[in-house]
Amino acid sequence: MLLNLLKPEVRIAYRKANEKFPVPEKNSHFISAGINLRISGVIDFGTLIHKDRDPGFDLKLALLFGDFINYWVADDLLQTIQTLCDANYSDILDEIGIINNQTAMDEFAKKLATDQCWFGYLDGVDSLKSLRERFNERIFNFKKYINLNTDELPEEIINSKTVINEPVSKMVALLREFKIISPKTEVYIRVDQYEQLATLNFSNQYFGQKCANIIHKALAARDPNIFYRIGARHYAWPDAPVIFGTKDTLENKRDYSIVNIDEVLSRKEDQRSWFFPQFAEDIFRRRLNLTNYDTSSNKENLLKTVFGVGLSAQEKTEKYVAKPSSREVIARFTQEWPKNWPDPWIDFLKKLGKKIRYQQYWQGHGSDKKSRKASNY
Repeated sequence: MLLNLLKPEVRIAYRKANEKFPVPEKNSHFISAGINLRISGVIDFGTLIHKDRDPGFDLKLALLFGDFINYWVADDLLQTIQTLCDANYSDILDEIGIINNQTAMDEFAKKLATDQCWFGYLDGVDSLKSLRERFNERIFNFKKYINLNTDELPEEIINSKTVINEPVSKMVALLREFKIISPKTEVYIRVDQYEQLATLNFSNQYFGQKCANIIHKALAARDPNIFYRIGARHYAWPDAPVIFGTKDTLENKRDYSIVNIDEVLSRKEDQRSWFFPQFAEDIFRRRLNLTNYDTSSNKENLLKTVFGVGLSAQEKTEKYVAKPSSREVIARFTQEWPKNWPDPWIDFLKKLGKKIRYQQYWQGHGSDKKSRKASNY
């Protein structure tokens, strides 16, 4: 869900609403493309895993998995640029660093098609339109295959499997060469629903693990042209991600860095470092604004204004022990103080009980050391 915020539609929506895009200007020079492993249908590769297959089939299929991702992401990158250009907001294009030039895009497509990374599959492409047609044709053939609508992929696909990461990297380099995107424009590649790959580990093939290793290989490239953003549940990302085709592993803080959203939003010891209250307040204010509710008069504490202030600790305690059964538990407990408890602690608890207005439960259970003070506790 968070990775979706990188999509061009989000930036355009802010512009249409005349709202400032909530990213600092120094970090706003980016575009993104990506794939959701569930929505795209790539998880359906699992339908091809059977016990009666050739032992090496799952290895070949993992390479096809990487090829599918390359073509999907490559087409999505072109769609991202097209979406931003079609929106026709010059300020957005200037901020990102995009030039809307159809002639340049056609020349870019022709040169891209000649790169050896495609292994000849794009031969004959002479325009952006024909380039995207070839991309979509390949994706369509993949979907026919993984949904068992055809027994085999066309030979031209089998013999032109691309290396994960390489085609998209070449695309970005050429986009800069043809000045379609500026040198300052960063390109993020989103891979969402990574945890779904684990569902492909069946029939003793561990095909999902091989697919995950393909993703790890893309990160291992540490490509200067593109930056990956992997969306995964915290339990799904391995401690030592294996790189496909090797025994090598990715290194944390060297090949990748983990941003744990749970940790970012969790309450810290220092209240000044709490992020979640401001985060929740901002979301709440935006949602109220969408309903035309005027929040301009309340600059702070909008949540408290709408929902009120919570109960004090004393009020919570009174409600917690409001039932007769709860009071009986307290009364029984105070009759038999644990013998190994220090007297200062017992005195402190008695004082606490009086403070929360349950003095009646403590009567008759006095200590012969009433003179002891509990002021230090």
